[in-house]
Amino acid sequence: MTNAGGVAGDEVVEVYLTPPHSAVSPRLALAGFERVHAGPGETQHVSFTVDPRGLSQVDEGGARAVRAGKYRISIGGSQPSGDTSAGVITQEFTIEGTQELPR
Repeated sequence: MTNAGGVAGDEVVEVYLTPPHSAVSPRLALAGFERVHAGPGETQHVSFTVDPRGLSQVDEGGARAVRAGKYRISIGGSQPSGDTSAGVITQEFTIEGTQELPR
């Protein structure tokens, strides 16, 4: 994150996950956030870890699992809104196979 302004400020960096579509999947899930302070012109590096529980969904029967399919992860200062979100970086990735998780 870079503060391109002339005064110090705070930004909340947000990470959103879009899971494969299913009958119970959310359109968008907040996967993490961090408030970052940066001085004028300063760049701060922010990292997040999304663990298997953060990637998982609960199905209609109550079973929690990381499901196979195409996921999208977005990071920036706001929610992604389509393909034109200013300041939001989005990347897709695919998970093959399913991993059941404990309840």
